[in-house]
Amino acid sequence: MSIHIDLDTYHWTSVPEAYPAGEITGPEVWARLIAELAAETWEYDERTRSQLEEELLLHAERPRAGAEHRFIMMGLPNAEFLSVDVHELPHTDEIDDDVLLGLPDERMTSPAVIEPIQGRLGSGRRAVRYMAVAELGYDIVAGVNWAWRTAEQDVVVTFGTSNLVQLESVLPLIDAFAASISSGETDPEPDAASR
Repeated sequence: MSIHIDLDTYHWTSVPEAYPAGEITGPEVWARLIAELAAETWEYDERTRSQLEEELLLHAERPRAGAEHRFIMMGLPNAEFLSVDVHELPHTDEIDDDVLLGLPDERMTSPAVIEPIQGRLGSGRRAVRYMAVAELGYDIVAGVNWAWRTAEQDVVVTFGTSNLVQLESVLPLIDAFAASISSGETDPEPDAASR
């Protein structure tokens, strides 16, 4: 089953899963193009554009696990961006609901905050976890999973950040992105992105 995601294309873009992707011949070309478009749109200077290109390339080349789709949200303050992954998994009753939320997680510094969420896939759940990951060079990072289960597949959206101050302001943006996901059985909006 395929999924559809409604993208606010002014801010969100998908990272190609394979190349060539249209006229984009490789991850370097993609990172340069997106950085140039962002610099033009939000008036970044050349140094910021260059740094952004390097960071985008890292996300473009990061290994993927299974049916994983990667999206970038641009236009945040200080030329920051978000990287969000969407995972399509075959549904099986052998996997506990909490596993899709990244639980249990022995690295957590406090209990996960789990909330119900609604989206085009119906009722789901979101878990926010705060974890100690000294091996990554951070005292605390936040990991967030959104999960929906359907009869045929499970859809999990994942996001992580070390910017705990920013987390509260970006969660509604990713909530809206995650809620826009629909199954291949649902007719997408005209500007929806098929994955």
